[in-house]
Amino acid sequence: MKIIFGLGDSITYGAWGQQTHGWATLLREWLDGQTPYPGYYFYSLGIPGETSAGLRNRFEQEMEARKRSDDESFVYFVACGANDATWLNGEQRFKQTTEQYADNMRYILSVIKEKPGKFYVLNTTPVNEEFSTEFGGKDKACLNKYVDKYNDVLTNICNELGVSLVDINSTFKANDIASLLTPDGLHPNDNGHQLIFETIKTLAIN
Repeated sequence: MKIIFGLGDSITYGAWGQQTHGWATLLREWLDGQTPYPGYYFYSLGIPGETSAGLRNRFEQEMEARKRSDDESFVYFVACGANDATWLNGEQRFKQTTEQYADNMRYILSVIKEKPGKFYVLNTTPVNEEFSTEFGGKDKACLNKYVDKYNDVLTNICNELGVSLVDINSTFKANDIASLLTPDGLHPNDNGHQLIFETIKTLAIN
């Protein structure tokens, strides 16, 4: 039995995946067709609005509660950073500073690295600033320079710990970004979720 975890925020949750219900749902449905049931269990543990601090507080209990036996193999997908990198205009700060983000992600990735199985980290998708700034309004700003800054922090941690980074950000940028995002300019639409799924699906079974 293979147990697969998707840990993250609203993108992992599948927000705005109107037809697909998100890359995690696409992955689960695809896995269901790979072997006779129950060859795989996939758990999508994404929470809209989640920061690295929130994920750090819950991920160990979330995974432990879903273990079924001692003879399982595991695959972990971790995707968190979009909310950390959001600038709060009224408070003149990020939701999590880069130092806080680095500390949280280093802890999360270090713990999972010591667990049996395979382990992949997805960085944060780019935004369409034409709409993301309008969506944020006066309260917050979601800009690519912020996303890139936090993705750089994540890349350094992955290099430091020797874990595999899946560069979803570059994959989106190699395509028409606007066609992959919802009207808020922030979340992947069905096309975007499909692209994430196609990028990672074979990692779940190899």
